[in-house]
Amino acid sequence: MTKDGNKVQMARDTMKVSDKSGKILMLVKRTQNRLYKITLKTSKQVCLLTILEDPAWLWHARLGHVNFHDLKMMGEKKLAVGILLLSRSNKSCETCVIAKHARSPFQNQANFRAEKSLELLHAVICGPITPDTLIGNKYFMLIVDDFTRWMWVCVLVAKSDSFQAFKKFKSLVENKTEYKIGMLRTNRGGEFLSTKFTHFCEKEGIE
Repeated sequence: MTKDGNKVQMARDTMKVSDKSGKILMLVKRTQNRLYKITLKTSKQVCLLTILEDPAWLWHARLGHVNFHDLKMMGEKKLAVGILLLSRSNKSCETCVIAKHARSPFQNQANFRAEKSLELLHAVICGPITPDTLIGNKYFMLIVDDFTRWMWVCVLVAKSDSFQAFKKFKSLVENKTEYKIGMLRTNRGGEFLSTKFTHFCEKEGIE
């Protein structure tokens, strides 16, 4: 109920549920077994579109939002039984406008791509994972090399361990590949923006 924007309040032995405008939806007394019980009555379903005064809008909705030009033609040529001769509506359907709205296309490729190993790394921390590892690790840091697409996983007990894990990773991977880490892209989480992490990257020349 709160997910839909309603407000739930509990005071003494009463629970009150209100909608976004403050209108009370239900007022329930607590029972002896500490539950709030209420009997809800299902309202009679009403199809509002059947009482539209304009028949053009009614048939527009009934036929899955067909455009008014085709709707008029169906009536003139008697292509369907029951459709009256309709005049084209000057109004625009909000649902149709939203459905036909074109989005901007995604970029085919990133503005910058690495041309050698370790020139650009992507890093993100995931977790908490369930269940924990046997030694209590709840998170892991995933590092991806933009050039080779090679991935490394560093398991962590807590997010705060990411700095030490990255320092260890840097020494290991640079010694093995003889390349230097040039840039590090993250989701700008707090663990990557700490003073220690920032100073370390500046000192090592990592952008």
